Amino acid sequence: MEALELEKKPPGLRLGPPMFSLMNLLIIVAASYLIWIIFADPVHSPWKTYPQPFGVVLFWSILFVVFFAFLGQLWGLGPRPQPVSGAIWILLTTVFAVIVPSVLLHGYGVMDPAFDIGKGGYTATTMIVLIGFYTWGILGTSMGHWPWVDLGLKQPWVGIGGFLFGFVLTFLGYILLIYPSLASWTSPDKTILPLTVVIGWFYSVIVSWLTTFLILDNWPWSAFGSRAKTAFAALVGNFVVGTGIYFAFHALLRGILLPQDVQAALGPAIDIWPAHLGVCVSFWLIF
Repeated sequence: MEALELEKKPPGLRLGPPMFSLMNLLIIVAASYLIWIIFADPVHSPWKTYPQPFGVVLFWSILFVVFFAFLGQLWGLGPRPQPVSGAIWILLTTVFAVIVPSVLLHGYGVMDPAFDIGKGGYTATTMIVLIGFYTWGILGTSMGHWPWVDLGLKQPWVGIGGFLFGFVLTFLGYILLIYPSLASWTSPDKTILPLTVVIGWFYSVIVSWLTTFLILDNWPWSAFGSRAKTAFAALVGNFVVGTGIYFAFHALLRGILLPQDVQAALGPAIDIWPAHLGVCVSFWLIF
């Protein structure tokens, strides 16, 4: 019997929850620092890829994590053992994160000056991720793949349906909030919100999404009853809570975290800093 139990024991190092969490954190920090040194550090990196194209590839890597993991639920990678499955996932994420921005910058950018690599195209390309991280990410998390699962669909069709639904939401958000600030045919005074405010506010919405889903187990949206009501409440409700978080972060930055001389130097650009604070908060929420 003992021999049989030993045979069933999965291979590899087995750790308890506290040690697993600590090792996970250490590996993430070490790997992140190594990537920074190789590709981004202005002193030690052998390549001059920072801030761009390092930034755009990094952002789009996050978005492809959303596509593969949140929407697709790692469809097609499940049967393979670790670490093979993880290595394939990292490779696919990296390859697509290079290809898609390249197509936008060097292909579509020829037709649209906003995406022209020589005229600020990196900003236009990167900002797609800001909107898409929420609109695609929430579909597979707080919204529970609604309505595709309710229709009886399975993967990969659930992921494809979510991608198409998220594409519409991302397109609308981008056209309304981001593109008018970058397009050649408009001016800053004709936008709904300044781009700095949009970035700071929208990332605060992301903080609301991650907090309610990861920490509060999708409360309060789950209290609305049916899956459809929960999905709609989560999609819209995070904008309400996120707006409150934006003003709270703004007050925290102005009142405690940023010295007065720094605030004076930043000027209106301080409106983007709730996003910087939100990135730090989001790391610990996900961790």
